[in-house]
Amino acid sequence: MTANGNRIGSFEWDLHEAIGDEDIDQLCRYLSLALSFVSGGNSRVGNYLATDGPDHSCSRQAFGFIRKASDPKLLRSRNWFTFAHSEDVFSFIKGFLELCKTAKRPLDVILPVELYLAANASRDILMQSAAITSFSCLESLAATILKEKAGWSSELVRRSSAQDRLRAAAVFIGVVDDILKHSPRASRECRERNNEDGYALLARWRNATVHYSNDIVLDGEAAVEAFEVSQWLVEILILATVGYKGRLVDRRIMTGYDVEATMDVDFSRH
Repeated sequence: MTANGNRIGSFEWDLHEAIGDEDIDQLCRYLSLALSFVSGGNSRVGNYLATDGPDHSCSRQAFGFIRKASDPKLLRSRNWFTFAHSEDVFSFIKGFLELCKTAKRPLDVILPVELYLAANASRDILMQSAAITSFSCLESLAATILKEKAGWSSELVRRSSAQDRLRAAAVFIGVVDDILKHSPRASRECRERNNEDGYALLARWRNATVHYSNDIVLDGEAAVEAFEVSQWLVEILILATVGYKGRLVDRRIMTGYDVEATMDVDFSRH
C-alpha cells in the first residue's frame, strides 16, 4: 500500500473471512473510508489481484491511492497518522472493517468518517463550515458511544445537552485531561467565560455559527485551535469505537515534529 509515494505496507486476507456474504464492492467502500481516515483526505481502492491460496481459497490484495491536489502542500491533511507509525495502521483498518461488517447500523460507523473528511476538506475554504461539520460528527459519535458502549438509554441521550453528551463520551473512553491544554488562546476565551471547559466552548461556537449569534466570536488563532481540538476529539472517538490500540499524533500540538506529539492509546477494552 502506498500513500503520496510512501510505501506503508501491504496486506492480504481471505475474501470469505473478510466479507462473508457481502460483495467485494461493499468491502472496497469500507476499505476506502478506512484509508481516507488514515490519510485525512480522499482515498480510494483499486488494483484488485485475485489469487488461489494453497487451500484453493480466493484471496485478494488491495492497494490504496490518494487523489493528489494541485498544490503540493495539500497532498495530505494533517491528522492523527504519521508514516513513522505506519505499522499501527493495519490494526485500525482491521478493526474498522470488522465494525462495518458487524454494526447494527453501518451508517453509525460510516457517517462520522465521512463528516470528518468533509471537515478536513473545508478547513481551508471556510472555517465556520468546517467547525459545524466537525461538531456534527462529534454529536453522532457521542450518541453512538453512550448508547452502544456506556449503556445510556435513548431517552437519557435525548434529554442531555450536546456538550454534556460529548463530555460524557470522552470521559467514558478515558479522556480526563483538559482538552484545551495545548490551546492557549482558546483557553483564555474559556477563562473569560467563567472558566467553562472545552466542550462548552465547542458547543457555543457551533451554535453561534449556525444561528448567526454574537454569543461567541473567536479570533483567527482561537478558531484554529478550537477546530484542531474538535477534529482531535473526532479522531479519538472514532479510534475508540473501532477499539484501536497503538500510537497517534496529537494534532492539538501545532509546533515541532509529528513524532514529538505522539501519544499511545489503548481503546481495545471499550
